[in-house]
Amino acid sequence: MREEYSISELCEALKISRSGYYVWLPRTRSLRAEQNLELKAQIRAIHGHRHMKGYGSPRMTRQLRARGFCCSVNRGARLMREEGIKAGSRARMNSSERLPAPVSRGREILALSIVERVKSFFESFLRRVIWTHSRKDSKNSAIIMGQPT
Repeated sequence: MREEYSISELCEALKISRSGYYVWLPRTRSLRAEQNLELKAQIRAIHGHRHMKGYGSPRMTRQLRARGFCCSVNRGARLMREEGIKAGSRARMNSSERLPAPVSRGREILALSIVERVKSFFESFLRRVIWTHSRKDSKNSAIIMGQPT
């Protein structure tokens, strides 16, 4: 851009003084900007870990604090937003994996009880087990046959 336009033309277009531009030019980054760069690097490292991809800004902030960085939830959220990092969504359950929604009647909550579900699972499992006894070892062992029903 400098090749096409002079510094004075660029400063005029941006509505800043030339002297202000030359004062700004040699400045180094502020301490806060340096800290933000370090925090962004840490956020990318944490988010890159396979178990931490689902972390939103509250959890990310706790991780940063645990690593010794001073950071608020809002600052963590802003830095994550600037880096384009979002919390990953959790895997959704199929309808067959969900428990039926409880039906409320007064104080009672009626639903398929967990005990009944566990009982039916073990009954179908035990139907497939053949118990054997080894005289040699005096131990019982089981052979599982087929697929669950």
